[in-house]
Amino acid sequence: MSQDATGNNTESQRPAEISDRIFAGRLLALRKTAGLTQEQLAQRMTMAGNAMHRSAIAKIESGDRSVSVGEAVQLAEVLGADLAELTTERPAVTEEEKVHRDRIELQVQIRALEYETAERHRLLEESQFLYENATDRLQVARDRLSALELRQKVREQQAQFGTSAWMSPVSEDDQ
Repeated sequence: MSQDATGNNTESQRPAEISDRIFAGRLLALRKTAGLTQEQLAQRMTMAGNAMHRSAIAKIESGDRSVSVGEAVQLAEVLGADLAELTTERPAVTEEEKVHRDRIELQVQIRALEYETAERHRLLEESQFLYENATDRLQVARDRLSALELRQKVREQQAQFGTSAWMSPVSEDDQ
């Protein structure tokens, strides 16, 4: 009876089940290495044109849902990984292979952080624009209130003197 690297019995599993299990484990590892939640990965998949919900990511990672070739390619791209990284499972036998895997995982993490940084920068610029727009509208509203209060004051003076304060005769003392 043969076993895989994790000690699981592989004879009772079909090749597709083994591949799905490997994919699930590698997806989970790469997602965590990239510092992404299932929700964030699902959002990135949706933004990349492949609508996906957090629950789908959870099902894939648990091995309860298979992925299409297109989804696999898109997941690899979104994570900044090669498709082979998601579909193969080899234990690191040599120190060189371990260093290579560590390097790849750091590259995935860097790509994810670059994406996050770019997204946060975009949101910052959008927020700055919205802030400036709100302050402009606030100033316009304050100016309108001042003009309204001035008109009200003029009306009160007109009512008090019975004529327009602007049109009352000028006395010699005022000159």
